[in-house]
Amino acid sequence: MATVIADGLPNGRGALLKEQNLSSLKQQTTLKYLHHAKNFVIHRTEGDTFSSVSPFLIQKGLSATVGSIKAVIKMRSGDLLVEVSTTKQAEQLLALQLLANIPITVLPHANLNSSRGVISESDLYNVPEQEILEGLQDQKVCAVRRITIRRDGQATKDRLEWTPINFRCRQPLPYNCDFDMFELKRALSSAHNTSPGPDEISYELLRHLNEDSLVGLLYLFNRIWREQVYPTPWQEAIMIPILKPGKDPKNPPRYRPIALTSCLCKTIERMVNARLVYQLEKNRCIPLFPQRKIHSRQNYSDGKQNQKRFCPEESSSFYLFRYREGI
Repeated sequence: MATVIADGLPNGRGALLKEQNLSSLKQQTTLKYLHHAKNFVIHRTEGDTFSSVSPFLIQKGLSATVGSIKAVIKMRSGDLLVEVSTTKQAEQLLALQLLANIPITVLPHANLNSSRGVISESDLYNVPEQEILEGLQDQKVCAVRRITIRRDGQATKDRLEWTPINFRCRQPLPYNCDFDMFELKRALSSAHNTSPGPDEISYELLRHLNEDSLVGLLYLFNRIWREQVYPTPWQEAIMIPILKPGKDPKNPPRYRPIALTSCLCKTIERMVNARLVYQLEKNRCIPLFPQRKIHSRQNYSDGKQNQKRFCPEESSSFYLFRYREGI
């Protein structure tokens, strides 16, 4: 499977360009693509940046030379980010050498004028990049780069292995066997009393099941595990917006969406996750550190919960400290 990155022009406009001087840009990219770009960076060639220049002077200078443009923003670097509305304005801006008697250079923005996509196609594995570019030019593709990976210091073409994994090996592995009642009860006991999903089956209801009902639930989970068929209703969720503390309730971006999924789905996921974590720790696939008790999960200064790592009873700050000490 050949995998290439194609830089295209969104809606037939723009180009992905590197920060270089304008003469080298015009040598590498056709003027057609340069003039179709809509976002440009104006850099001051002499003296300081535009940080100390009056915004009114900048606006008057652009209006006198280019006309009414869409937007002008002072970037953190001190350069100007200009968005034009028409191709004619783009051409006039590229030809500009002075802005209010200040020497400048104008470059298309390196990222805002293009969209990047990944093409995975086995028929393109042995096709040169230049031929791929020529074949996709009618779709406004202006640059193509093949993805490579390094193995033993050698760069090789990337082959995406989409072959389905065969779980039916000759030697039975313990992590592929059926779940037992202990794993089910442990998953239910460790779950918090969260709101149920669309099926309205809560953890409290599941914990009150008798032994016969638990046997039936375990049989259902093992059928899903063996037959590798994920129930379609479990792929649905109820979205509830929760207002962030101290935010304006009339402003929609101040809400945090919460997805309520099936508790049955989360139970079997917790059972699978317990097996995966055990195997990863057993085979040293994830780093193991000495378990240390955290005196409290509460931050006494502000009353908020500290962010925790996925390992039980370990904080993120402990592992960040260990990482820093190892540098």
